[in-house]
Amino acid sequence: MTTCEERTAIHEAGHAIMSLIEKGNLAEVSIVRTPGTLGHVLVKTMRDAADVLICAAGAAAERIAFGKAAPCSVSADQDNAQHQPGGVDYGEFLAVAEWLLVIHWQAVVVLAKELMIRKIMNGHD
Repeated sequence: MTTCEERTAIHEAGHAIMSLIEKGNLAEVSIVRTPGTLGHVLVKTMRDAADVLICAAGAAAERIAFGKAAPCSVSADQDNAQHQPGGVDYGEFLAVAEWLLVIHWQAVVVLAKELMIRKIMNGHD
């Protein structure tokens, strides 16, 4: 049985690895709960279509690991994606994010395991 913290670690690791793939940077990744979130990823710049892939990557990681994403994960990430410039088809970005994360799945798993231990990591860890 997967715990909420394990699911959150996979989800946030998906965002973080996609940020590294698409932007080559990451400020912070955390699975520490805050009001309204189970965790977060901070990226140094958020201005383009790559950011929609980063938004979609959390749900994509859950789909790979667990067969489906939690509805609240998809909803929150989709809301964040809609704030990016131009119209986006979240479903298409979700499919691309899933494909890219399958290629880099070992990195997602390693980061998720490390998050389960450390809870918060910055881009220098």
